[in-house]
Amino acid sequence: MKQSFQDLVFPTSLALKDGLKEFRFYYNHIRTHQNLQGRTPSELWDSKNMAMSKTHREILYYQGLCGNISGYYFME
Repeated sequence: MKQSFQDLVFPTSLALKDGLKEFRFYYNHIRTHQNLQGRTPSELWDSKNMAMSKTHREILYYQGLCGNISGYYFME
């Protein structure tokens, strides 16, 4: 998170809040975690995602925080 926010300036507390929401989405839905066997927290929390094959969902690209975070995720 520190790296993602390092060069960004948030002029208002609302802008910072929005930036934190973007990072939370990235962290929970896009970034895979080694301790979760390469899954995202949302895949672990939502048993429906676990049961559904990733091959049957649309793959979307996400980029946020002025390009500091990015990755792919599966749309239900």
